[in-house]
Amino acid sequence: MGLRAEVDWATPTIWENAMDRNTHIIVNCRDCGQIRMPVAGVTIRGCLDDDKWSYRFTCPDCDLPTVEDTSSARALDAVEIGVTLETWRYPIELDEKHDGPKLNLVDVLDLHRALSRPDWFETLTQVGKA
Repeated sequence: MGLRAEVDWATPTIWENAMDRNTHIIVNCRDCGQIRMPVAGVTIRGCLDDDKWSYRFTCPDCDLPTVEDTSSARALDAVEIGVTLETWRYPIELDEKHDGPKLNLVDVLDLHRALSRPDWFETLTQVGKA
């Protein structure tokens, strides 16, 4: 599960402040294995809440979007050579306190059954109206 930086001719120094178009990064596609991608085709994703890192790209061979985990060191190395960085946080709703019973499997099955009906939206909008 790579994410090693690789360059066709030489790694530019920081003071040059411009990445060569030929800079590639090795990524791992679940279907195709390791492939070389241009840095512009890869995005590093960092969760600010739990310090988990991943990268995403669309495989040029199978055309499937892929997301793979990586280490913070490899993620930061990739960002240093020009890969786009995207940070995110968990939704704040995860920290909300809720009254009432927790959702269980029966609730999920009931919801699934209700959403499979063609009039599910009309039924939902009528709840609470009397």
